[in-house]
Amino acid sequence: MEPAVGILNISSQAFVKVCVICNQMHGSFTQCFKCSTYYHAMCASKAGYRMELRCLEKNGKQITKMVSYCSYHWYDSTFQVY
Repeated sequence: MEPAVGILNISSQAFVKVCVICNQMHGSFTQCFKCSTYYHAMCASKAGYRMELRCLEKNGKQITKMVSYCSYHWYDSTFQVY
């Protein structure tokens, strides 16, 4: 298992939401890229929610961002990487 990097950079607000999948309020949450639906990453994975990496270049640096979509929006997203 790889070490957790950036844990201290997670906003404290990320720990006070309710997961729409398991209905529990523990751990950290991620949010749908298109709405305000919150869920645990593991719950989302088990439920078939879509997560993807988006890569772009900014000021000569390559930036990779993880985005995820709730069950309502997963079919809206394109399979583009940008």
